[in-house]
Amino acid sequence: MNYKRLLILIRKEFILIRRDPGALIAIIIFPLITLALYAYAIELKPKNLSTALLLNDYSLQTQQFLTAIENTQYFKIKYIVRNESEAEDLMRKSKIKVFIKIPNNFTSDLLKGIRPEILVVADSLDQPAIISQAVSSLEQLKQLLYTDIRANINKPSESLFNIVIHNKYNPEFKTETFLIPGVIVFIVMLMVMQLMINVSFRDRDAGTYEFLQITPIQPEENLVSLIVSYVMLGMLWVTMAICLSLILFDLKITGSILGLFVSLTLYVMAETMLGLLIAEYSKTMLEGNEYSKTPIMIYIVFSGFFYPTDSMPSWAKIISECLPMSHQLRITKGIFGKGESFIDILPELLPIVIFIIIITWLFKMHIRK
Repeated sequence: MNYKRLLILIRKEFILIRRDPGALIAIIIFPLITLALYAYAIELKPKNLSTALLLNDYSLQTQQFLTAIENTQYFKIKYIVRNESEAEDLMRKSKIKVFIKIPNNFTSDLLKGIRPEILVVADSLDQPAIISQAVSSLEQLKQLLYTDIRANINKPSESLFNIVIHNKYNPEFKTETFLIPGVIVFIVMLMVMQLMINVSFRDRDAGTYEFLQITPIQPEENLVSLIVSYVMLGMLWVTMAICLSLILFDLKITGSILGLFVSLTLYVMAETMLGLLIAEYSKTMLEGNEYSKTPIMIYIVFSGFFYPTDSMPSWAKIISECLPMSHQLRITKGIFGKGESFIDILPELLPIVIFIIIITWLFKMHIRK
């Protein structure tokens, strides 16, 4: 081996890299940005879980209990509800993760040593292990409160009150109930995005676009045909995945089937357009594949599939709300496990439609240039 020639070849490669700033950004800058986002956004410890409270007894003791709950930083009371049905509606719409009910005569029963019961309902369909960890911390509060208020109790006991925990939507903590709907959403995103990047460069390298310029076919017609074809292909895969999930994992669709397929069609279209946009801004297929890793990593962190969004800082929650995968995850899990209707998912469909409009506009602007 001639080491002098080897050094010349290495120098040649760095010259080529320097001449291609897009590849340099994809290889170095984007991974560093993603690393920084991971470091500041990921929080494995449950924190600030959205909580609704039904308070039927107002006293110093209940206030001490609520203060102790918020001091754990596991829970953040966002809603004060008037009845259980209102709290159930909030949980079904994924606006809360935990519901706490303090019953009537809680204080009087506590002071008499009767040991009243506090009801805690947890949404175990989304991040069940993390939600369970937070709810279990409530048991530790009993011992802390015992020291503060036992002097006022006629017959103090080791347990001042009982905490009754109900795990809703996934009471048996089945992994497939929580995981499979999210996996379907995640895999279809990977598939259609990478497929569109590869197809775009296939047509570009084969001279398809140049050939279309000498035919009566308009660019918009070619674009629409491309999108429709691969949205149909993506939906074929989605349908097969859902059918296999129902058969192999004994899952049940408890909500609107129409809503599920309408939302997934819009979601596949959004990821198809994103793949086209990445390909349009890339000079080579390698560069396009490198560019695509950044949105994939952002989806992993901010969508709520792997990490709870409630525990993220405010700026990370804003990013999460801008991602179509975040909304599609809530729609899919809600229809599979919570019985959501088509009307229930409409607020989650709107951000996906807005995402499609923005990506389509960016794509058209770049084509014009």
